[in-house]
Amino acid sequence: AASVMWGASLVRRLRSQPSWRQGTDLRWNKLLSFGGHSTIHTVSMALQPWLALWLLQQFGATPAELGWFVLASYVLQLFALPANFAMPLILARASKATGVGRSYDLSRPMRDIWALVLIGGFAVAAAMPVGVPLLLGEAYRPAIAACVWMAAAGPAVFIGRLATALLLGRGHVRTVTLLLVLRVALSALGIWLGASGKFHPLDRVTAAAASWALTEVIIGVCLATWAKALRQ
Repeated sequence: AASVMWGASLVRRLRSQPSWRQGTDLRWNKLLSFGGHSTIHTVSMALQPWLALWLLQQFGATPAELGWFVLASYVLQLFALPANFAMPLILARASKATGVGRSYDLSRPMRDIWALVLIGGFAVAAAMPVGVPLLLGEAYRPAIAACVWMAAAGPAVFIGRLATALLLGRGHVRTVTLLLVLRVALSALGIWLGASGKFHPLDRVTAAAASWALTEVIIGVCLATWAKALRQ
C-alpha cells in the first residue's frame, strides 16, 4: 500500500511538470499482453532454481548436496545482480530512443563490457578452489567444481541480462519471453540428465551446475546476438 501511494505521488508530481507530455492511450489488450509477458518473465526466473532443487531431490540428493548446489547458484548471482541494476537504465534509454524513431546501439560498450566480465569470470573461477574451503571450510570442498562451472557462465549471464533490457526497450517482448521459457526448459532437461548420472562420470551436483551453466551460455549468446541483429 505504501509503495502504491508513493508511486501515485511521484506520478502526480511528474504530471504537473511543464515538460510532461501526454502519450497515446494504451489499449486494454496491449496492457494485458505486456502484463502477461512480464508475469512469464518473473515466473520463469523464479522457477528455474526451485525446479533445479526439486529435480536434484528426486534423484536422491542429500541436504549437503543441495547446499553445495545453492552455493554454486550464488556464484552466478555475482554476475546477475550487477547486470540487474543496469537493466532499468538501458530499458529506459532504449525505449525512449525507439519512441522517437532512433536506434539505441550498445555494440561498442558491449564489447568493452564483455572483455571486462570475461576477465572477471576467469578470475572468480580461478579463485574458487582456494576461496571456497578457505571461507566456508572443508565441508564445502565438494562444491568447488560446481562453483567453477557457474563462474565460467557468469559473463554470458551478465551480457544476456543487458541484452534482455535492450530487446525489451526496443519492443521485442515476445523474443525475450521465448528465450526465457526456453532457458527454463533447457535447464530442466539438462539438470534431469545430469542428476540422473546415466550419461556422464560427474557427481550430480557438478553435472547439474554444468547443465545450468551451459544453458545460461546458450541463452545469453542468443540474447546478445538477437539484440545486435534486431536494431529496431
